[in-house]
Amino acid sequence: MLCVLLALALPVQAEGLTFPEVAYAPERDELVFRLAGPDGAATLIIETPWGRQTQTEIGAQRDGATWMARFDVSEVPVMAELRYAWSGIPRQGAPWSTAWVSYDRPDPASDFREWQHVAGELCDVYGAQLSAATLTQIAAAGDAAVLNAQKILGDTARYVEARPRIVVVVTEWDYAMLATEGGYGVAKPSWGVTLQWLGHAEVDEFVTRTVPHEIMHLYDPTAERHDVPAWFTEGLAVLAEGKQARTESRQLLRQAAQDGTLISACWMSEYPRTDAETALWYAQAFDMVEALGLEQMRALQAGMADDGTQFLEVWRRVTGESAESWSTIYAQSFLGSSWRIWVRNILIGIFVVCVALLIYREWLIRRER
Repeated sequence: MLCVLLALALPVQAEGLTFPEVAYAPERDELVFRLAGPDGAATLIIETPWGRQTQTEIGAQRDGATWMARFDVSEVPVMAELRYAWSGIPRQGAPWSTAWVSYDRPDPASDFREWQHVAGELCDVYGAQLSAATLTQIAAAGDAAVLNAQKILGDTARYVEARPRIVVVVTEWDYAMLATEGGYGVAKPSWGVTLQWLGHAEVDEFVTRTVPHEIMHLYDPTAERHDVPAWFTEGLAVLAEGKQARTESRQLLRQAAQDGTLISACWMSEYPRTDAETALWYAQAFDMVEALGLEQMRALQAGMADDGTQFLEVWRRVTGESAESWSTIYAQSFLGSSWRIWVRNILIGIFVVCVALLIYREWLIRRER
């Protein structure tokens, strides 16, 4: 049995059309669109404002006096914006069409929640079991994150007219119901939606770390490309987190260099293999992007966006060397820097010990007197 979620009246351009309706069919996880209209042929046009292929045309079937079209939403994240319109060619008379209408993708798991919506200046926030004040704080952080991502990426930032959507849940169970990925947040760049789990951190930490991290993924035009190494994508996202993330990353790297536990450069193209190395992996990803520099990063983004060229080919053109040799040079440079820090720390330690011995010697001399 279909559960009708939305029925909207649309301005139409032909007689005989009645109000279209949208129904969600949970047993097949699809939307069913219906419109009463004249015989002939009809097409449903689905638009996803953030997607590379922005429109999908679905041929409608005649069902009695109405046209019916089905659209699979199993891969569409909750709160993703869909726009749809009908067009048709009747057996007699002029072609007809309806106006575009926006529609939020319904989700079986979301039917049991009462979602609240807060609109920021640049983004929209949807939250379950959160106060209006918290959602407003997240919206403000989202606005700042959008501006920050656009500033870092420059002209290479993904440009769309639609607004990004931040969906926030409180419990780990809710997050698991809506996302197959782990972690504390997941971005769906093709849909302009990021799902985030607030329960892992205090609100202040959440808005300064998780929100800007996931927003960067939405505006990174190469975030969903399989030829782009993971360290490049995630390093950019950590870069967007700001000063605190940089400070913590450098502390982790210095400690790992001293302990000899740095992750091999050849493993940085893939995501962390174990939970234990996750924090260090993200720290190294950030450091590699910072070592690359904004100018070369933007050149890489632009090179891939222009003609869809593979990452490694653009890399050679921009940096003048292979990714393997650059990674080796980076590792040697970092280890060299870490070695100097290690030597400096040893010298400082020796100096402190010498001072302590001199003080102790002076104390012994005075005691003998």
